[in-house]
Amino acid sequence: MTMIDPRPLDILDGGFYVDDPYARYAWLREHSPCHWDDVNELWVVTRYDDIVEIEKNKTRFINSDTEKG
Repeated sequence: MTMIDPRPLDILDGGFYVDDPYARYAWLREHSPCHWDDVNELWVVTRYDDIVEIEKNKTRFINSDTEKG
C-alpha cells in the first residue's frame, strides 16, 4: 500500500535537501511539474523547457507579487 505524505511541500526548508533532493525533483517533474508551494506562496517549476519558456516571456510571468490584486 502506498502512503501519501500529508505535509505540504516546503521547497525552502533545508530538510527537503538532506536525503536525496534529486529523487524529490524527479517526483515533482513527473507528478507536479509546476507546483504551488503553499507554505512559501511560490511556484516551483521543475522542467527545463518550462523554465526556458518562463524566462523568454517576462511580460506574462512575474517573479514578485507587486502586480497581485
